Amino acid sequence: MNPWIQPPKATPLFFITLLIVCFGPSQKSEAVSPPPDGGYPGQNTAEGQSALLDLTTGTYNTAVGWSSLGFLTTGSFNTAVGAGALLANIGGQSGAGSQNTATGVGALLSNTTGFQNTAIGAFALLSNTDGALNTAVGSEALQNNTIGVENTAIGYHALQSNTTGVDNTAIGNAALFYNTTGFGNIALGFSACTQVSTASNVICIGANGNNVDNSCYIGNIFGATSSNGVGTTTSSRRFKERIEPMGMLARHFFPSSQLASATKSKSTRKAPKVNRSSDSWLKTWKKLIPI
Repeated sequence: MNPWIQPPKATPLFFITLLIVCFGPSQKSEAVSPPPDGGYPGQNTAEGQSALLDLTTGTYNTAVGWSSLGFLTTGSFNTAVGAGALLANIGGQSGAGSQNTATGVGALLSNTTGFQNTAIGAFALLSNTDGALNTAVGSEALQNNTIGVENTAIGYHALQSNTTGVDNTAIGNAALFYNTTGFGNIALGFSACTQVSTASNVICIGANGNNVDNSCYIGNIFGATSSNGVGTTTSSRRFKERIEPMGMLARHFFPSSQLASATKSKSTRKAPKVNRSSDSWLKTWKKLIPI
């Protein structure tokens, strides 16, 4: 079982089953004519060659397409639409291999005990085995994920190379494409964070980024200015050379009262003495704060 996360307890599944049994259509209800085919014991539905072929005790599963959910035995509440969707899913104890949704050829094909995954698109989450709580929308999104959990990939090839990384969010075609084991990364935009492979906590918005932990990259703002100040060129000794003191020239631009001085430590700071019984306090503060 994936060490990152444990499957949910069986109690919620019990109540869901109870509600369906109690409030679902009764056996005496008037049915459509001719009755739909594909219905099997345990409220399972299968359409297509070898769909739900090995099912034993699993319940409330829906398989549509060649070999969809073909190896499932005990898992429940799975939905597979497309040839080979959730093919290897077998299920297990305590909700393992349950509550997965796969739509598209080969979607979640290798999943065995992973739970609560959603894969929409051809070969999305193809290699996932027991990773859980992943969402992949787009062809080949999260294709190589195996045991990574709580990843979100939206877009063609988004997070395609991820294997064991967790808590990543990629929105855009090929976003976080090369990430394998990094966690907590956020990529927004086409090919965002494509330079990130193993780093963690990286944010890329419209930028390729770099493989550096705890970093942020935003495209089209460095060196540019805007009305609200976002993107103003960085003013730092790291980006400048030939730095010289302004000397007397500074007095032509700034009043002497506004010239910078060394900041005293907190232990040596003293509040100015003012006479609160007269108007002298106002004069004192006007000297300190030019108006």
